[in-house]
Amino acid sequence: MKYIIFFIAITLVLIPAARPQSTLQPLSGDVQKDLPLLLKPGIHVADVLGRQQPTAREYQLLGKVMMAIQTNRVWFTDTLPALPPGQFAAGLKKLGLTPAEYDEYNELSESRDSAVVVGRDTLEIIRKGNIISFKGRNRLKSLDSVKIDLVSKLVLYGRKRDSLAYSGTTTNNSSNNNDHKNIYPIPPASYKFSLTRQTSDANALTAGNWQNLNVKDMGLTVGRVEDTHKTMLLLMASKIVKGKSELAVVVPIVFE
Repeated sequence: MKYIIFFIAITLVLIPAARPQSTLQPLSGDVQKDLPLLLKPGIHVADVLGRQQPTAREYQLLGKVMMAIQTNRVWFTDTLPALPPGQFAAGLKKLGLTPAEYDEYNELSESRDSAVVVGRDTLEIIRKGNIISFKGRNRLKSLDSVKIDLVSKLVLYGRKRDSLAYSGTTTNNSSNNNDHKNIYPIPPASYKFSLTRQTSDANALTAGNWQNLNVKDMGLTVGRVEDTHKTMLLLMASKIVKGKSELAVVVPIVFE
């Protein structure tokens, strides 16, 4: 009898170890095969990412800069970038900042220059044939305007259905250019769909000629986070017509 009890005890201990482990199917690099793995139908609880709120001190320093830019726009866009290092400190005085305040602002900005979880919302992913669509709640309602056509490799966005063409994959999650740093770390082997930016006047922004600025810039990125194996989805869309913003959407989420 004691041998039977011993055998049962050993069996119970070994069952969890013998249970087959769930394997994560590797990505193939084929968008048509991989997107269904990353965007599985069903209801998902998604972590919504965002930037940490600026501190009161940052607002104080930024306020000084913005007031100075309004009165010295041409100097700010044309002269400041070309100043030699020896004259840069003196140039900061025109922006209302001392070199110490300028360094402080940069340090404060760097400290919050990475994404944090700002909340959670529910996202439903729907698959009908070769079409993947979304139904989001609260902050994720913007994803309701997105449909992915796996066959044509297009993302249809908005009522007029702007077509975002498949633009390939990324192979790294960081940029060496700090001037264009993205706070949302894009996972390796992410799949990107984009609509090329269009401007009627490429110099309108730097020249302050806002009334001639026309921009349409949209993108959808889907990838797998390496350490957690979760899916990251980033929707970014902006549309400016004759200097007026008609659309501004940023939806970065992570979910299982």
